Amino acid sequence: MEETLSNTRFISFHRNQTNPEPMPLSTLTFAYGDQKYEKMCREMAGKDDVLRRKVLIEINEDFHQADKLNFALESSILKQLVKCFTEKDNVIRELASRAVLKVACTEKGREILVNQQIVKDVRKLFDDQEIQIRNNAYTCLINLAQYTFGIDAVIDFEIVPVLVDKLILEKEEEILVLILQLMKILAEGEKAPVLLLNTPVLARLNTHLASRNQFIRELAALNLGSISYNVKGKEKTIEAKSIQPLTKMLFDDVSEVRTAATRALASLAQLKAGKVEIYDLEMLDRIIELLYDDSDQTKLNVVQMISAVGEYPPAREKFKECLEKLREIVIKDKFHFPLVSRFAQTAIDVITWIP
Repeated sequence: MEETLSNTRFISFHRNQTNPEPMPLSTLTFAYGDQKYEKMCREMAGKDDVLRRKVLIEINEDFHQADKLNFALESSILKQLVKCFTEKDNVIRELASRAVLKVACTEKGREILVNQQIVKDVRKLFDDQEIQIRNNAYTCLINLAQYTFGIDAVIDFEIVPVLVDKLILEKEEEILVLILQLMKILAEGEKAPVLLLNTPVLARLNTHLASRNQFIRELAALNLGSISYNVKGKEKTIEAKSIQPLTKMLFDDVSEVRTAATRALASLAQLKAGKVEIYDLEMLDRIIELLYDDSDQTKLNVVQMISAVGEYPPAREKFKECLEKLREIVIKDKFHFPLVSRFAQTAIDVITWIP
């Protein structure tokens, strides 16, 4: 089948393989046989920068195919790539970091990055002056953190405190988005929230809730929601005064931002302090309006928030205004979105509860 594919589709075919079967030796068409990558290593160890750039470009082309990438890892090519991280030549550093980014796309590559502690070297690229190199470094760790094995490794190599510092040190928005994406992945695990609560992360995330960049606003809210998953996280987030800026985001023009804000607020409303603050901020009318939001996920978050905030007696009285809409949701979404229907019924039970 591969012989009939166009070049672009051939590359796509190999990229989409998670753990590809190696090609039979008889069809491996390297110009120097199984010595190809050893030859490249020798060339990269030389002082001819023009030749080294050409080699790095060829390596990046080869690494589009996972079987060639895994084959290359049997040589000392990765060691040479890491050495290039300290080069003065920006092009060489960028090409090397781009190649290492691709290494994190295969299981074998991820294991080597962790076992040989190359994650530490990737972390140093967070401080590189070139935006694309920093981009490559963060994307590499995002790829690594897609798996539990990688999440634990990123945490064990003390990346979390660095990410928190970068929330204020990084000035490029596209890189800040990657930092928040990586933090979000880590915060959804068990270890990272505990570590994050021992840093000034909450205050820094609060600052980004008002960003002009919609992706930064959304990711900052999502991170607050993940950090506040357990009771201690909820308490610390409320103490950090995150509720007020989150409630302002309920009026955001971007649907995804509203969804992220309602998710975080639904979590914080599980505690009495959260319920009371949301009520005192006079946000109940806006919460009721969001029952008409076009996003099913936002509606799910809102009915959960109503169930939580509605346990506060003054709020319960106010939410009686939306009983008709909640009953409509129970019936209308029973088959379309059963989860919304079920939580809407829970909200009705809370609102209509008689002591």
